[in-house]
Amino acid sequence: MRTKYLFLIAVALVSNFIGYGQIAISEEHYQQLLNIPQEKVSIHSNSDFALTGETLFYKFYCTNEKTNRLSTLSKYGYVEMVNEQKEAVIKQKVALTNGLGQGDIFIASDLPTGVYKLIGYTEWMKNKNLFFQKNIHIVNPFQKTTSVTNDQHQEFIPEEKEKNTSFFSTNQVNYTTREKVLIDFKTLSKELQGGNYSLSVVAKSPLSGILNKKTSRSTNNQKAQKSFDHTKVFLPEFRGEMIVGRIKAASSDTSLEKVQVALSIIQKNGISKIVKAQKDGRFYFVLDETYAGKNVFIQVLDEGEFSIELQKKKSPDYSSLIFPKMALDSTSIKHINERAIHMQIENAYNTVKQDSLKEIITSTPIFKNGALVYNLDDYTRFKTMRETFVEVINLASIERSKGKYIFRAKRNDFASNDPKALLIVDGYIVKNHDEIVELNPKEVRQISILKKSYKLSSKVYQGVIYIDTFKGNYQPREGSSLISFELALPTREKIYYSPDYTAQNLKRIPDYRSQLYWEPKVNTLKSTVSFFTSDVTGVFEIILEGYTKEGKWIRYKQSFDVKKK
Repeated sequence: MRTKYLFLIAVALVSNFIGYGQIAISEEHYQQLLNIPQEKVSIHSNSDFALTGETLFYKFYCTNEKTNRLSTLSKYGYVEMVNEQKEAVIKQKVALTNGLGQGDIFIASDLPTGVYKLIGYTEWMKNKNLFFQKNIHIVNPFQKTTSVTNDQHQEFIPEEKEKNTSFFSTNQVNYTTREKVLIDFKTLSKELQGGNYSLSVVAKSPLSGILNKKTSRSTNNQKAQKSFDHTKVFLPEFRGEMIVGRIKAASSDTSLEKVQVALSIIQKNGISKIVKAQKDGRFYFVLDETYAGKNVFIQVLDEGEFSIELQKKKSPDYSSLIFPKMALDSTSIKHINERAIHMQIENAYNTVKQDSLKEIITSTPIFKNGALVYNLDDYTRFKTMRETFVEVINLASIERSKGKYIFRAKRNDFASNDPKALLIVDGYIVKNHDEIVELNPKEVRQISILKKSYKLSSKVYQGVIYIDTFKGNYQPREGSSLISFELALPTREKIYYSPDYTAQNLKRIPDYRSQLYWEPKVNTLKSTVSFFTSDVTGVFEIILEGYTKEGKWIRYKQSFDVKKK
């Protein structure tokens, strides 16, 4: 069934683009696309309250709207923080694996006190303006805070209600500071085994006695806000992120059809792509690789003067959002002031309490398969690239023709329709070979030579010469028919900091964590989870949220007290 859906999308892609990720399709294709399941997003955040200077953690769940099973359709999800003026003040992109993703949002000190909306959606959901929304109450302790009357606005109440249950047990009911807490999953029912859950252990919100607390999904838009318009269809990102743009020629006589446009992402094992423009100059790239570089260059490879314009992604329509009022009393303000002091102490010791980023593994470019690699440190270093190619790189050469330099690979097969090799530096496809002649060889780590003819898109090159610099950050010259921009990177998976007081001597380091534990990938088949309390006393909540393997959303909560030793 999935293959059928992807085929229909591929058919739709040949139509004319009219907006970023949008196409106009026939009525027939429109009816077929209606058969593709709609998606639904749920987000479990570690809390619905945060101070500026703190971090909000979240788990992103994308499911099939009908079955509630995890969706494999979209490869990316989007998270935004929207203020009361209905402006997105924070935007993040989340890479999805079988419908699951994760991330965190640092709450910057320039955000004013107020109620914000945590929004989640996929491109496919935008066709009906569907999105997840949840209230996040943010207090800026560095700005004057006043008490206000609590708004009585009532939000949608879901079918799944929050449960206080003995789903799991802790080894104690009351704890002292810096004491080990053990959560036991041995009582887990068979119904809940093998699901996808996230776990948060956090200080009870100072606003919990004032605000009407809801579950994560309580404000998830279950009803479409508009009908599916077949004249403006957002395609699901089933292969990867789409980058769409348009070229224009300086001369009105220049045909834009089949003009070659190249995309390059500068990084170690850089990404290089070439596509052909349509009659109206529109082009699109699909990023189906894992990328770690944010510096992107798009250029026209054909001769002539061209301008390039990229189409920006738009947020959903937030005009229907309703924001409740922030409500603070003297007790909550006192709690907030105390927590703000704790937060500042924690940030002062941030260097010894850092989270660990998981490594991004980028794939080796296909150009390097079968290539002969020259590691320049294994040879005598020469002052110029021309000398390096004469004395070291015996499978390639630099020649001069009609006043310009050309890099050639010595082929062992048929002739190509272009005398030049495909020249790439850190992923950047080099159109003007002159600029690489001037590259300092001391900056080059290795040179890979593929000496057989290589076809990329419809263009055949006389082999491939791939140059890796030590830093992997080559900066092309500015020129015509070339634009650059920064691509927002997907959120990174992390191993979040959690002290172990039985194994480390941390007596001299203060511990004022209000977030004791956060794990976006809870393994409930594992019998126990453990963590330590901090120097903060009071009531803490253990909250487990997520989907069972049968597609049922669950939320379980349990509290415990922490007192001084």
